[in-house]
Amino acid sequence: MSGNPASNPDFSDRIFTSKQLAHQDKMRQVNKEIKLIMGDEQLRNSALIRLNVTRNKLHHALLKERLLMANADE
Repeated sequence: MSGNPASNPDFSDRIFTSKQLAHQDKMRQVNKEIKLIMGDEQLRNSALIRLNVTRNKLHHALLKERLLMANADE
C-alpha cells in the first residue's frame, strides 16, 4: 500500500474483546519479565544455560517459556 492515508482504514475506534485484552495484558507482563532477564547479566547467563540456546535466540526462547508457564497457570 502506498502513501494516501485516506485509502487506509481507520482502526482508532476499534473495541477489543475481553479475551484479546487479557492476551495483551499477558504479553505486556511477559515482555516486562523478559526485559528484566535480558538486562541482568547473571539472569541472562543462567537462562542461556537453562534453555540451551545461543544469545541471539534467547528472547524467543524466554517468550515461549514464559507463555507456556502463564498458560499452565490458567
